Amino acid sequence: MKKAAKKRLAIIGGGSSGLVTLKYALDELPDWDIVCFEKSGSVTGCWGRPPAGFVSTSTKYATQFACFKKFHANLERNDDNEYADFFRDGQYGDYLEEFAAALDLRSHVRLNSVVDSVKRVSEEQWELSVRRLTRSTSEPSTTDTDTETFSAIVVCTGLADQPKPIANCSVPVLESIEAIEQTRNKSVVVVGGGESAVDVADRLANPELGNKVYLSLRSGVRVSPRYHPIRGVPSDFLRNRLLLSLHHNVRNAIGQKFVEFRILFSKVLKRLFPEAQENSQQPDAASNILARRSEWDMRLTIAAKDRLFNVYHNKSDDFLDAVAQQRIKIIGAPVDDQFYEFYHFQSNDRLKLDIDLVVPAIGYRSTIEHLFDDQVKLDEFFQGCIHVQEPSLFAVGFTRPIIGNIPSISEMQARWVCGIIAEKHARPEKLEQTHASNRRALEAQFPQLDTDAVYPVEMFPYCDQLANMMDCYPSIKRAGGFLSWWRLQRAPATTMHYFQEHLE
Repeated sequence: MKKAAKKRLAIIGGGSSGLVTLKYALDELPDWDIVCFEKSGSVTGCWGRPPAGFVSTSTKYATQFACFKKFHANLERNDDNEYADFFRDGQYGDYLEEFAAALDLRSHVRLNSVVDSVKRVSEEQWELSVRRLTRSTSEPSTTDTDTETFSAIVVCTGLADQPKPIANCSVPVLESIEAIEQTRNKSVVVVGGGESAVDVADRLANPELGNKVYLSLRSGVRVSPRYHPIRGVPSDFLRNRLLLSLHHNVRNAIGQKFVEFRILFSKVLKRLFPEAQENSQQPDAASNILARRSEWDMRLTIAAKDRLFNVYHNKSDDFLDAVAQQRIKIIGAPVDDQFYEFYHFQSNDRLKLDIDLVVPAIGYRSTIEHLFDDQVKLDEFFQGCIHVQEPSLFAVGFTRPIIGNIPSISEMQARWVCGIIAEKHARPEKLEQTHASNRRALEAQFPQLDTDAVYPVEMFPYCDQLANMMDCYPSIKRAGGFLSWWRLQRAPATTMHYFQEHLE
């Protein structure tokens, strides 16, 4: 009797989402042939090559995988490394390398392999077109394209490191974030107020590059320091499940008022809590520079009027130093798509600028549409993970947390998705109706965002939904009693709380 062929799973993309999906796929699908395709020469993907000076906005403790715990919620900052609680430069890439090595994931990863397209060829099979790249000191060359078939697909490419294009822009647009280091002696406008935008503006404003940098904002931004000005610890350590149990409107209102209080009474806080201020990261600079920093901190906070920017915390606060030192000038939105005339920030007055380059940092492009020749779109995935019509098609790593981090969210998604493929978890009932309702709620909650291209979430309410579908919500029963559950409510919130081994 002929032996049945193994079922095959393709994971498209490495990095944090692809690697953690691979780990859970190997756990849940021991009889499957599992392959992870990564276009770069490293299992870490883009996480392994951050720009120089990169500092994560979530702590090591909050960002690590529950299945590969290395860090604890203890303050590590010291004089030698002021951001020791956070991943710096290539440290997160190193963590992913250790993760892959410890769990023997590399043997299932095909590096330098670009998946150009995915198409359905039968009810049971998907066909992938894959190019093999040969890396050299010159431009990479490619071999012939291969085709392979798979029973199920998990897309883990996330949003590409290519900015969304600006239609009909009359000024040259930066094609790739990687081109920043080659941008010198230019007049540049960075469009956007998120963490990526301000990081890009800060890098372009490096005095060695000689650029004149403008940051174009249509609204304010709530900027929060990485270290709490009173407690002196990362804000991740203070966010617990008890706090998160409050209605999000209440939490956001309290947060906004505290940010305003912190700015207004920064001098008083320094006197009352001198030890905490050692963690504030503000430079030892002239009083006028510090005054300008506080002024812009407050102006941006007060101008965060709409529901998105009054909720979203931008913890890449270093850019305020460049604003205070006048290396970055904050302006309003462009008057039109010509990018020659702009509004002053929070004003109807206009100013004309001679701009050499525009950097759109209002989001990045999704790769799903390209992979499926526009036949599949992100908004067709329930909870950003399960395709509504295709039972063997999944996505991991496409959420964008308003508060939280992508890698640990991806672990929850990977655990759920791989459990569904293994038939350990059932697909939700009445999926199309539930998905349509979910989409309406998402659009109502985030009307300012293009929810067709990005799936925005508040991290823990979203992960709680996944946990309930996997029956791993940290209830009193699962915690082993009320006292253990109560300690869990007051501990720093982490996705490790959904895993039984971390509940003690």
